[in-house]
Amino acid sequence: MKKNIGRPKAFDEQEALKIAMHYFWEHGYDKSSLSGLLEAMNIKKSSFYQTFKSKEHIFRLSLELYAKMSYEYMQGLKKEMGAKGVLLHIVYETISELRETGKVKGCLLANSSSECFSNHPHFNELISYKFKTFRKLFKELIEEAQNEGEIKNTLPSSTLGSIYQSLINGLVQMIQLGASKEELNAVIKHIEELLT
Repeated sequence: MKKNIGRPKAFDEQEALKIAMHYFWEHGYDKSSLSGLLEAMNIKKSSFYQTFKSKEHIFRLSLELYAKMSYEYMQGLKKEMGAKGVLLHIVYETISELRETGKVKGCLLANSSSECFSNHPHFNELISYKFKTFRKLFKELIEEAQNEGEIKNTLPSSTLGSIYQSLINGLVQMIQLGASKEELNAVIKHIEELLT
């Protein structure tokens, strides 16, 4: 009987992918070097290529993981604070991150869209698909909040979801560009009124 002489993996593949996701989130695609990824993930180049194939492939996997984790996070929040509570929590969490760290990482999908749109268009289809997935989630949360009477705004939930997503991404971009406290408060107030 032939024995399997292949060496078992000496690392947790999912944990390594999670580390890579955070690395891309922090540095962006272009500034994420292979050597930097290997150091952060604490794996050898041979293991990286055997498991993740390439920087491009692990970036795609990172986008998929980010979308999955974000979706699960929001579903968990909904059980605690309701549909409207989730939408407002995202806003307040963004401002809290700014106060605590002095910066905001933003959404990995939004960051990647800005970076990759022209330079790496082969990622656009995946990023666009994930954006639409989150727009659908926001629509569903708003629709649920409307049905529960938490949101009185009578605009269609699909319209409110699109506006909400645009305002959240705009808020993050304004923070990253150094907008004043007054400017940020104006956007937050607009979001709160949208969800009234």
